[in-house]
Amino acid sequence: MSERMGYAFGEGVEYRAFRYLGCHSERGGYVFRVFAPNAERAFVTGEFNGWSDSCPMTLIRGTGIWESFVPADEMEIGSLYKYKFLFRGQEIYKADPFGAYSGVYPETASRVYPLGEYEWHDSAWLAQRKKKYSNNGARKNPVNIYEIHIPSCKRAPDGGVMSYSRLADDLAPYLLQMGYTHVEVMEPFGTVDGKKTSFVAPDSTFGTPREFKEFVDIMHRAGIGVILDWDILSFSDAEHSLSMFDGTALFEKGGTQRFDPAERAVQSFLISNAVYLCEVFHIDGLMLENLSAVITDARGVPDRASVTLVRRINGVLKDYFPDVVTIADDIRGSLAVTSDAASGLGFTFKWDSVCTADTLGYAQVPLNERAQHTSELSAPLKHAFGEASVLTLAHTDVTDGRRSFMAMLPGSYDEKFAQNRVFFTYMMTRPGKKLRFMGSEIGQFDEWDRNGEVQWFLLDFVKHAQLQLYLAKLGELYLKTPALWEYDCEPRGFSLDAAQGGVFSYRRFDSKGGELAVVLNFSPYRICKYSVGVTHGGTWEEVLSSDSTLYGGSGVENGTVEAVQKRSAGFSHSLTVDLPPLGAVVLKYIK
Repeated sequence: MSERMGYAFGEGVEYRAFRYLGCHSERGGYVFRVFAPNAERAFVTGEFNGWSDSCPMTLIRGTGIWESFVPADEMEIGSLYKYKFLFRGQEIYKADPFGAYSGVYPETASRVYPLGEYEWHDSAWLAQRKKKYSNNGARKNPVNIYEIHIPSCKRAPDGGVMSYSRLADDLAPYLLQMGYTHVEVMEPFGTVDGKKTSFVAPDSTFGTPREFKEFVDIMHRAGIGVILDWDILSFSDAEHSLSMFDGTALFEKGGTQRFDPAERAVQSFLISNAVYLCEVFHIDGLMLENLSAVITDARGVPDRASVTLVRRINGVLKDYFPDVVTIADDIRGSLAVTSDAASGLGFTFKWDSVCTADTLGYAQVPLNERAQHTSELSAPLKHAFGEASVLTLAHTDVTDGRRSFMAMLPGSYDEKFAQNRVFFTYMMTRPGKKLRFMGSEIGQFDEWDRNGEVQWFLLDFVKHAQLQLYLAKLGELYLKTPALWEYDCEPRGFSLDAAQGGVFSYRRFDSKGGELAVVLNFSPYRICKYSVGVTHGGTWEEVLSSDSTLYGGSGVENGTVEAVQKRSAGFSHSLTVDLPPLGAVVLKYIK
């Protein structure tokens, strides 16, 4: 077993290395195994032996894997340990790359923690996931992601951080209330001063690996998928990473301490890491961060070995877990990110950074100049169907001096809330899946503070509570309206009407003839008797008005409207509606 597995690992074709490497409960004790082919000697050292060299490791011939056994009566669960390597007179201490659990800040060591069995209660969710999401089925289903940073999402009553399970108990019903389908967890792994203490262990600050399983389980029982941020660059960090792991430049590339994607053992490690998260923790998706820095150079030219590695990661995940989604963040260059063809990277989705940049740019245009810039919103639509995209208002868009979305908007206090409603209507009704960073739904003015928490107290103020109520209604409308997601990746699901004079209007279609008309007025002026081209004559119902007094608006609403046989924007029929200032009107055809 050890020789076969070691050979496969070294050849880059071992995708479940976590079942063998790391710390495992075996033979009435604990077996430690680590891949360090260039070390001259190796030891397991930790609390159990006073951090001494009393526990040497044996090199398994021909594998590059070192092994040691510690009897159960000499080791306690939770005990801290590291690997110590000797190489050319150097003493090198490293945390276990496959450590299931790690110390709490500022500790960087791994902890002895056999994962053991966990009684999952998410069979109904997994069956639904398989039915809906297999083989890129997610592209034809609603995907609405809530991005969270666990320590600053919600604090315990005493001001301390919440455990995984306690946070899940509070968060799951809230996500359902707001119409989210998934939660995305930022920085999910153990981190000290930005350096990884583990590549597979959840952050110990918030509980044990078992408690993280409970977090996922609670979310699944509520019908919420869990996506993890997965930063390939973290594996290159000089202190805790694979680079120079056993004292040599085995993982060095281009003269820098960065793993070489062509190195086969690196491929086995990275793919095993991704498989581990999906298999052991039932994770529903991975968002791969910093991809541009990994697969392209400063000029945006793809690195062949890195591109091949990313394709392999996506390919193996599709083979093992065809219903797990993978998402790419912003990638420069002309790579086909979501294509499964030989020239593509094979992701399920990619972030649409062009749409985000254009929308945020337009949002900051002074109100009295909006009419001259409305056509700029149509520019991202030129590439909307080239890739399967996620529209984002992520943490990267509202941090590091960029300001919160609410603070970006011009105008008066009331106008900021009105704009917030109309821009989020645009995001939720435009083609593409959705991702919003925590706090955006309550209209937080302050920029995100990773050492604080979302300013939930704002919901004690009427305007903020009304905004949250509106976004909950938007989420409900999104989930129950196939026209808003069934053809997200196909041109036949969308038709642009107008993009001028501050008004942006379009229609969305589903496979059963359903049709939705969306009219957005980004100008600060009310527009009466505005004509909207539609396919069907007959009765249309206004299913949402952002200007309803229920949401803090002035009360301009249309109720039911009859479409008459009068050509408009190339369509055979047209509707006449009143548009509120800085308002959104969404109408649905009633068969």
